[in-house]
Amino acid sequence: MNAKLKWLTTFTKDSLKFLAAPEHNRVRFTGYYPETKEYFQDYYFTSFFDFKQKPDLSSVFPTIEFFSVWNNVRSKAEKSKAKIKVFFTGECVHSEVFKEFNDFEDHFLNIIDLALGFDYINNKKYIRYPLWVLYLFDQPEFSKDKIKQRIDCINENFANLVLSRLKTKDCSIIARHDKNGIRSSICNCAEKAGLKIFAAGTWNHNDDSLWNEFANDKQKYLEQFRYAVCPENYDYEGYVTEKLFQSFLSGCIPIYCGSNNAPEPQVVNPNAVLFYDKDKPEELSQKLKDLQDNPKKIEEIARQKPLKDSAVDFIYDLNKKTKDLCTEIANSKGIL
Repeated sequence: MNAKLKWLTTFTKDSLKFLAAPEHNRVRFTGYYPETKEYFQDYYFTSFFDFKQKPDLSSVFPTIEFFSVWNNVRSKAEKSKAKIKVFFTGECVHSEVFKEFNDFEDHFLNIIDLALGFDYINNKKYIRYPLWVLYLFDQPEFSKDKIKQRIDCINENFANLVLSRLKTKDCSIIARHDKNGIRSSICNCAEKAGLKIFAAGTWNHNDDSLWNEFANDKQKYLEQFRYAVCPENYDYEGYVTEKLFQSFLSGCIPIYCGSNNAPEPQVVNPNAVLFYDKDKPEELSQKLKDLQDNPKKIEEIARQKPLKDSAVDFIYDLNKKTKDLCTEIANSKGIL
């Protein structure tokens, strides 16, 4: 089925559903990276609006429309007739690596009702909601006890996995590119310390097992490795993605560079991370050599809780603030 016919089929189907039940709430996603239908049906941020009935996915007459950074969506956001318009970015909008995202530096704040991203912005329509939270929780969690249980579980598993017999390989990197050279520099430091690098992404690819043996399950794949090279695509304050947290979940000691090497100070324990300083690369090589020569130092890192106790309040307060604002927006639009 070609694109035009597929669009026409979807449009017709959605229009008939609207005519049959115009009172139903509908949600549309514009400018998002392609994902499964199930991903959008259970989209994380939709839950904050607390609809009595899950909104229908629809290409027509959306009650709420989410916008992101893929493709040219500004004009679509401006023209959208959705009652609620939300912008979310999981990308750095100040990057010198992917300059096409710089068009979104304003977060559409003059167009939308709510914007979510990495930046620290003082605006009543904006909430800093970093992408990594979505990798720790499938849906927003509003119970402080359950958030604590999740954080405690991650910390306990990290300790067990770091010292696990599953750690049969040195160091992993999963990346599509190295446009700013940071990954090459870190890998050079690791190799100088005697580590073998396994690259399962398209960049410097030398390992097919992520797909062939682990069916692209990154967490299970990473559980083989003692270390994971996981810098951000661009070093910018507040830009902290899932990369660091995927290492924690897999019991890998992360080798990291990003957010001025102070990622999420309320959440991340820096003693569980090896930081790369581009001005002092030899320090990373020496730290890795010391760890290789002295296994007790690896045990010391394993005993570190990668997530601070204050992470519980950080996530709880963030979710409460987001839900309160979403409820206020929806009530002002006469939806809830």
